[in-house]
Amino acid sequence: MINLGGWLYGRPFFIPFYLMILSESIVFIVLSARALNPTIQIIIRASEASSMSKMKKAGANSVIMPDYIGGTHMATLVTKSDVVEFIDFLSGEQGNSIHIESLGYENLPTEIKGKSLREIMNW
Repeated sequence: MINLGGWLYGRPFFIPFYLMILSESIVFIVLSARALNPTIQIIIRASEASSMSKMKKAGANSVIMPDYIGGTHMATLVTKSDVVEFIDFLSGEQGNSIHIESLGYENLPTEIKGKSLREIMNW
């Protein structure tokens, strides 16, 4: 089975399978993983859009389609290249990694509340 000495407990479970494995087999793996650990985060790689709903119904938290993401990224480069290049920079694809966090307004230091982004950058 999948349990590999407790490996399935407490960690995200990635299933990066390709077309060589039947989607029915992947659904079985997802169902088994979910039965072993109902709270585990299951992330699946899918090649076909028709697999997405099956995998979600089987219990996958996320279904990623790299070919679709890559195609969308390429198309967006044509129409909004500046935005895509900026996002690529933020994600570290150009060698630099930038960490971004969400912070509620109420948690900001009082010195920068109500200030413009330019003022905050100079703070």
